[in-house]
Amino acid sequence: MKMRAYLSAAVILAAGLVAPSTSSAGACGAMETIALRTFHLVVHSDKKAYKVGDTATIHVTVTRPAHEDPVGAGIYQEPPESFPAENVNVGIGLRVGDVFLFGHAMTDADGVAGVKVKLESWTPAGTAIADAFAWNTQADSPCARIEENGYQQKPNIFKVVKI
Repeated sequence: MKMRAYLSAAVILAAGLVAPSTSSAGACGAMETIALRTFHLVVHSDKKAYKVGDTATIHVTVTRPAHEDPVGAGIYQEPPESFPAENVNVGIGLRVGDVFLFGHAMTDADGVAGVKVKLESWTPAGTAIADAFAWNTQADSPCARIEENGYQQKPNIFKVVKI
């Protein structure tokens, strides 16, 4: 419950910073996106090696709050507790050599997403690097969008082999 109150307070504060006045009657100019780094990601693979043609499964666990300053103000505090983030988008960008592959999934009630990425025939042998990004839109209006997100890079997540 504490986390929900923390997130709600952050969303209300951010919305107040960009909400147009009532006299502007919707003439807010450009859309503003406020990103709050509220997610912590833990990334791992099912296997240490996959063959070209296989579908790799990369598990991403998303929790709140982040283990970093959510607004980038330089104030860091280790969270006393973490909570699973349910129904959050998770994208994986997988790099092997000069090939980029991607996949997407949603987190479950435990904050876990199993992202599947097909290792296409043109994927070279080598070491895979995974870039995981989680995002969730908390508020969306004509003038502002408030989004919470998190990012984690996992070098050497697995090897790709050609047979």
